[in-house]
Amino acid sequence: MQSTADGGGHWQPVYQLPSVAEPEQQATAHCKGDRVWVLFQGNGAASKQEYSAFIFSFGNSNSNSANALTNVLATYDKDAGMGAFNRARYSNPEFDTTLKQALAEFDEAKRNQLLEQAARIGFGDVGIVPLYFPTVHWAARNGISYRANKNEWMLATYAEIAK
Repeated sequence: MQSTADGGGHWQPVYQLPSVAEPEQQATAHCKGDRVWVLFQGNGAASKQEYSAFIFSFGNSNSNSANALTNVLATYDKDAGMGAFNRARYSNPEFDTTLKQALAEFDEAKRNQLLEQAARIGFGDVGIVPLYFPTVHWAARNGISYRANKNEWMLATYAEIAK
């Protein structure tokens, strides 16, 4: 056990936790008052394709699948900015062509149709195996309603006086 401080000298002891993911990964718990932060610092083994299987999460910040498909299933191409999180290096030329058509399409209905087609190709190939789809819940006191949204943003503009 060692101790560290946050500039104001308020940190409590720091504990080294055993890793369950990989021997090179270090988990450190920082305690401050009644709060605990856990940091995981890996060596990038998943990005180096050192595992045949691994778990990670990826959230989407908009209402369509373009961002997720581009980053998680597109063939890895650093220069083109494609497949940044495609750590398994899934690659299918039909998927890539369909996705690129969707990304270039201005008509929303056509774009969504192409994104759906690309998703069917990637999921049909089992390019990734989704284990769960998180559901976000919001709560408010009586008299306030909150409009749920897929981007998971918590904005005051989504709250209103209940009718």
